[in-house]
Order: sequence, then structure tokens, then C-alpha cells
Amino acid sequence: MGSHGVEHLCRNLPEETVPQGVCDMTPEQFSGIGADLAVVGTIVSSCGVVANNLYLNHTLAMQIWVASNIILCVWAFGLYRRWWDGGLSGAALCLMYAFMLVSGVWGLYQ
Repeated sequence: MGSHGVEHLCRNLPEETVPQGVCDMTPEQFSGIGADLAVVGTIVSSCGVVANNLYLNHTLAMQIWVASNIILCVWAFGLYRRWWDGGLSGAALCLMYAFMLVSGVWGLYQ
């Protein structure tokens, strides 16, 4: 799936719109971007979960979630476009939602 992404990107977009060096990446390197985005987005989002569910600071949580939503939106768009497959990214998001569930339940009982 990842190879479809980098080949499609480089073949179908004007050269000046593709960041320098992207077309020189191997499909594995390009696919790794998706995992990186998912892991970073999960970490940032989990910080927002801690702020919201454990410290009960909803305003701070929303500010943090703005950043994680941008990162995870780019990841989801790349997944939709088949620039990368789920792999590690899916596992990272499963952990994030499990953390949200556990901390949310814990926060409700505090």
C-alpha cells in the first residue's frame, strides 16, 4: 500500500507542490511517516486526556487536542489515500483509545 502512495504522489502532482526529497524516498520510508504521525498524535492526544480526565482542566485539554487533531487528521487522510497501511499506527491508536477509556472512567469516580 505504501508504494502506491509515494508513486501516486510523485506521478500525479505538479513537481513544485511535492516537498523536495519525497520522490526519492523508498516506499518503506514513505510508509513510515504514517506510523510516526500516529505515534506522535497518540502521545499528544494522551497528554490532553491527562489534562482533561485527571487534572479536570478542559480548556488546556482542548488546546492540546487541537494539535493532536491536526496530526491525526493528516494520518487519517494518508491512510484513506493509501499512502501507508495501518500497521503500528493502528496499534498506537488502540492504545490511545484504551487510555482514554480507563482515564475517563477513573476521572468520573474522582
